[in-house]
Amino acid sequence: MSFSLILASIFLFATTATVYAAPAIDDDGIECKPSISSMTEYPCFGTLQFQCPSASFNIGKTQYVTCSDIQLFWSYNVGNLTMTIETEFTEQRQPFIILFANDSTFRNQMPHFYRIIDGVETEIVTKDEQIILTSDENYQVIMKFQAPANLMFYGASLNYKVRRLQ
Repeated sequence: MSFSLILASIFLFATTATVYAAPAIDDDGIECKPSISSMTEYPCFGTLQFQCPSASFNIGKTQYVTCSDIQLFWSYNVGNLTMTIETEFTEQRQPFIILFANDSTFRNQMPHFYRIIDGVETEIVTKDEQIILTSDENYQVIMKFQAPANLMFYGASLNYKVRRLQ
């Protein structure tokens, strides 16, 4: 875990604002309301939490839609998280890429990582330190993270950069 992430986590409790992402229905038919706590000093850094086996949220429905360098920390990562990334480019109907950090820490904390296009999940298996994902025909990137079934880590970092496709 990087020093800046640890430092940011320490100060997280001092100044936070909570944003509730759009509710999702988990695999058991129970409504799940993930929340993101963000630091006002670092508007593109946040902590994601939810208390159900599976949750979904859309970055485009949060303040992170304008961020180009995003650091999310999934606290107590257990179960499945489906994340739809919509950006300012989505609103402009312009293609973009996601440069997703895939360091060894992330690979150890997240046994399975999928890209979803047209409802089809494709597992991403690579040791590359950075994964480049291109937006789909709806100008979004949808990813599914499958964490361990039992709590093994305090959390996992979901860090990525957004760039316009040239």
